[in-house]
Amino acid sequence: MLVFGTQMHIVTFLFVSIEFVIFFYLVIFRLARPDDKITMLNLILIFLLLVYNITGGLLPDPKLPGSFFFFTGNNCICYRFHHTLLFPYYVFKAFDLKKLRFHAYKGVYLFLILPYCLFVFVF
Repeated sequence: MLVFGTQMHIVTFLFVSIEFVIFFYLVIFRLARPDDKITMLNLILIFLLLVYNITGGLLPDPKLPGSFFFFTGNNCICYRFHHTLLFPYYVFKAFDLKKLRFHAYKGVYLFLILPYCLFVFVF
């Protein structure tokens, strides 16, 4: 079952709706306590989850030009990259894990960006 004539499944739409509620709650919480740094990290993470789920539910759309090339198969990394890049940094900062420093700053580039660039070059 799809929502509003789009490619988004009803379960994805429900998750996006819940994420909107969480996002606006965090905005209000951030306005109440502006010095809380972890709340800002949570805001960024929930925003990226929203983008991830909305684009994952709506794309690829055959009506959009270039949608098939950029948003299918292994190329789906194009619009999910930002979420993957932030997650090690988020865990490193939010939970103060010192041993994750390499993965948060350098591991992302070595293990995610470099293989992706090689894939795009070969493709």
